[in-house]
Formats: sequence, structure tokens, C-alpha cells
Amino acid sequence: MKNRIDEPEQWVEVEFDQVLRQKYPESVGRRYREDRSDEELAAVKQYEGLPISVVCYFAWAKDEGPESCNCHVEDKAMYDIHTWLTKEQARIEGSKPPDRRSGIVAEVTPRLKPQHSEWTQAVLRRLARDGKKVRVSGWLLLDQEHPEQLKPAANRPATRGTLWEIHPIIEIEVWQNGQWLPLDEVHAAARADRDLATDFSGQIAIGLQNFYTWRDDGSTLLASR
Repeated sequence: MKNRIDEPEQWVEVEFDQVLRQKYPESVGRRYREDRSDEELAAVKQYEGLPISVVCYFAWAKDEGPESCNCHVEDKAMYDIHTWLTKEQARIEGSKPPDRRSGIVAEVTPRLKPQHSEWTQAVLRRLARDGKKVRVSGWLLLDQEHPEQLKPAANRPATRGTLWEIHPIIEIEVWQNGQWLPLDEVHAAARADRDLATDFSGQIAIGLQNFYTWRDDGSTLLASR
């Protein structure tokens, strides 16, 4: 399920708290699916695999390493990007991850990276720092592999609020100018604007160089015409 790339006919829009508070059998933690009871399987099956869409904020993003869902391949192109979603804008100080105790994990998977060049750790962290409201759509998944992240440890706080994840993420949209726009389009347009500004600044610099004559000591004289 973690490696699917298909899209549904329609996303089911749900509130952030609906995902965060959705119950699941706590006994499934760290247990393979084939080891679950019929009751546990039925409880999870009610919701797992739903195509959901959640309005939220990115709190953080992190490039991961080799994982079981990607056959432990040691190739950065095959690594997931783990993101943390929060109901409100996160407070980020310096380079440290913010409070994620009430966060929902959502993951960008390798099979979707080639289709979305803007879905990177750097771009997603920028959305988090800028406090951009986003709409994240993907497949609901119960990840039983990380129950220890629900509670604080000696060297870290809790880093998630539930084992339910959006995994994989299929769509990322940004609220901008009163409408939802795909992240790819928003960031590509922003990059184009930066490139245009850089090019314009370069043209001004060239024009000034042509207008002024530079002395060896760094001072200038107006160029003769």
C-alpha cells in the first residue's frame, strides 16, 4: 500500500482532527499484518486505504534513509521524504524541528518524486517556515512500525500524534490568492520570478559598467561619450 501511485475519482475531504483522533487497535503496534487477529484486521480495514484530503500546515520535512518499504535500497532517489502535518502553523526556531506531538505523518515516496520535482525537503521546509496553508491528499495508512514515536523518550519528545498516516501523498496544493494551486505550479512560478529578477539585476549591473569608468583604486569617473 505504501508504494501505490494511483489516484481516486474523488478525494474525501476530512478535518485534521478526524485523522488525528481516529481510533485503532493499540495492540497492532510492531506486529505484522499476518499476525493480527480478525478483529484487529476488521477495525483497521474500515478506514485504511481511504483517499483523504486534509487542510493543514507542514511543520517539518526530512529526507529519510533505507527503509523496509523501499527494500532497504541505499540510493537517495529511493528514499522517502517524511513530513509532519499540523493543524496550526508550527513555531520553528533555527534548524531544530518544532513540536510534533500532535502531528500527522505524511510521506512522499520515491515513485512519485520524478513527477514532482518541487516536492523536496527544502521546498517543504520553506512552506513550513513561511506558514503556508496547504491541502494534502493521499491514501490513509496505519503504520504499525513506529508506536515508540507516540511517547517521549529520554533523548527526544514524542514526534507524532497517531499511527495513521497519509502514505503516500498524491497531491500537494497551496492556498494562494484565494484558491488552491498545485505546489509544482506555485514553486515553479516563484522560481521563474526570482530568475527574472536576477536577470534584470544583471542587466542593470552591465548597464552601470558601461556607463562608468572604473579606476584602479575602485573609484569611478563618468564614462566619456
